[in-house]
Amino acid sequence: RITNKNLFDYIFIHSLEIAVEFHLPMQIHTGFGDRELGLRHCTPFHLRAVLEDKRFVKCQIVLLNASYPFSREGSYLASVYSQVYLDFGFAFPKLSVQGITSSLKELLERAPIKKVMFSTDGYAFPETYYLGAKWARDVVYRVLSAACEDGDLTIQEAIEAVEDIFRRNALHLYKLNVFHEKTTSIDDNTISSSSCLGKDDVILVRMVWNDASGQHRCRALPAERFYGIARNKGVGLGIAAVGFTSFRDAPAVGTNLTCAGEEIRLVADMSTLLRIPWSRNEEMVMVDMLTGSGEASEYCPRNALRKVTKVLLDEFNVTVKAGFENEFYLLRKSFSEGHEHWVPYDNSSYCSTSAFDGASFMLKEAHSCLKAAGIVVEQDAC
Repeated sequence: RITNKNLFDYIFIHSLEIAVEFHLPMQIHTGFGDRELGLRHCTPFHLRAVLEDKRFVKCQIVLLNASYPFSREGSYLASVYSQVYLDFGFAFPKLSVQGITSSLKELLERAPIKKVMFSTDGYAFPETYYLGAKWARDVVYRVLSAACEDGDLTIQEAIEAVEDIFRRNALHLYKLNVFHEKTTSIDDNTISSSSCLGKDDVILVRMVWNDASGQHRCRALPAERFYGIARNKGVGLGIAAVGFTSFRDAPAVGTNLTCAGEEIRLVADMSTLLRIPWSRNEEMVMVDMLTGSGEASEYCPRNALRKVTKVLLDEFNVTVKAGFENEFYLLRKSFSEGHEHWVPYDNSSYCSTSAFDGASFMLKEAHSCLKAAGIVVEQDAC
């Protein structure tokens, strides 16, 4: 280790000059380290003279180890100096999970997310790299989840932050010439049901029908079989299934339907095909129930609805539109006496504005999913 300060400064300054000339980031160890290092000299504030030097205003400087235990100081420098970036690669076996979590929170208090990167800081043994990656994912999840609950970030922004911290920021800073595939995410401005169709990454297609008891049922087919055969010819369904009750997988008493009876065909209505927003690599399509001769089955709920709406239109000039009111509970995770519990998100009264403020980021995510499915939301209330 170099101990002569004059020699060290000479090497350091010339290294910075070379880094500027060749547009290379400079990594600088800050914060805790070996025992012989004087911790009071490891605060990143000692770099301010370099950061203010006009020769190095374009030098990209990466502060390693998140400057721990001077994480707030590192976060401040990254927020006021455009050339400062942060790498929160810790010597993971040396810090507790709580220590890593609190340090990352301090980093993100001021530092732009676009300037924060991750590394395992692994060394010597392959297990250190594995543990570094494993713990980092858990810690980032904890910190960003808390940020979402506090309203600092939306879920969409948190997903983008994960991509930035673990991948995109480093790719951009180090100019790594690798294939950069953007992770698919739900975005009001970019996703739509029509734009998701016809992709090669579809694995399963769900053929969905509503039965007489009001339940949603489905058959899932591999995409190759659906588009190759079932799309036009459909799939068979025992006639007894249309008489199943909501509490038992058997025909209701009095239907006289048996498993040994005839078969109906479930044929896809391709106008209803869409990508499932909450399940990647899957599509869903509503089906009509047809007889063996290709006519509409008397047991088909969709056909019964068509008949009723046609009568209303032809005889009464009434056009029927359907709407749905869905009620659900919003729960949050709570820890008490070392145990995990799910409790109501709030205890406010009906249509409370404070309740809506707390839940709005979740409702916006729900809107994105529904919009992707072609469903229009008219009202929200908490």
